[in-house]
Amino acid sequence: MKKEVMVIINLYKNFIEYGGAEKVAIDVHYGLTELGYECYLMGGNSFESNNSKYNIEKKQYKKFSALNAFNLKNTTIISHHRKNTTILFFLNKLLRLNIRLIHVAHNEFDNLKFFSYYPKEIITVSQRVKDNLVSFFNVNPNNITVIYNGLADLYDQLRDTNLSTDKIKILYAARITKVKGQVELVNNLKGKLNNNIQIDFAGTGEDDLELQAITKEDKNFNCLGFTNLSNEFYKYNYVMLFSSNEGLPLTLIESCSFKTPVICNDIGGNVEIIDDAVNGFVVNDYSSLLDLINNKLPEINPESYATMSDNARATFEKKFLKIKMIENYKEYIEKGKHVF
Repeated sequence: MKKEVMVIINLYKNFIEYGGAEKVAIDVHYGLTELGYECYLMGGNSFESNNSKYNIEKKQYKKFSALNAFNLKNTTIISHHRKNTTILFFLNKLLRLNIRLIHVAHNEFDNLKFFSYYPKEIITVSQRVKDNLVSFFNVNPNNITVIYNGLADLYDQLRDTNLSTDKIKILYAARITKVKGQVELVNNLKGKLNNNIQIDFAGTGEDDLELQAITKEDKNFNCLGFTNLSNEFYKYNYVMLFSSNEGLPLTLIESCSFKTPVICNDIGGNVEIIDDAVNGFVVNDYSSLLDLINNKLPEINPESYATMSDNARATFEKKFLKIKMIENYKEYIEKGKHVF
């Protein structure tokens, strides 16, 4: 196989934070490396400042700067951040770098329309993100291919679920930010939930202290901090995500892999993962969410819950295995390299 240099540009311009798009970029990087390509990770930060949770190898990491653009000549770059994509779009033209630039769109946006430039090769993580590029940014839909995010299968079918029969336990796993909506959710549900409802927040972020303050000593809410989610899903009846903006959230995919039904809103690619009343529930306002949690969830019998759990697992196996995602990226790269 002819080797190609795969330089993957991170979403947030660095690998300092721990997030979903960064994890996808890293998985694609290592997946393609295992297939025999010569690959590198690249970000705007120094290697020393990379988040240790990523376990990035120094020999496979390069720092990105417009000043070293000539080092990127004749490479294939998969850019996971639109600012980096725009910079590379112009550098490629001005300096004739002969870069094959592939943009991966992880989220919907409604700003910087006239300051965002995209190449002719675009991957989106969901159909909803594709629709956003077409409708808001006027991108040619023929230039866009949807490749779903995928995850490794870590589910242990022999492990006990340890689900409580007295409580309905819900895990809200996400970075604690305004976009992810933890503080807003607590402000809307606090004092209204039944006593047997427990919602635990897993993660850290800029709204961490505020969330801890408003949930302190509350009977329904609890902050776990950063946790290994693969050890947590077995303990919960449901996983929740009620964000204001999403692309294709890995938490919902991971939840399905662990046979844990999901509660979410119709944002981004959520409904490309969750089918209402099949492998979870989709509600779009806090009144409906409160009614679901207090009144409808307690009425679900064990047989119906087991069916929903099995459906969640089936969704993961059909659409969101990491091996399938890597195969799709490889096929995309191989299909287009001769045209390029």
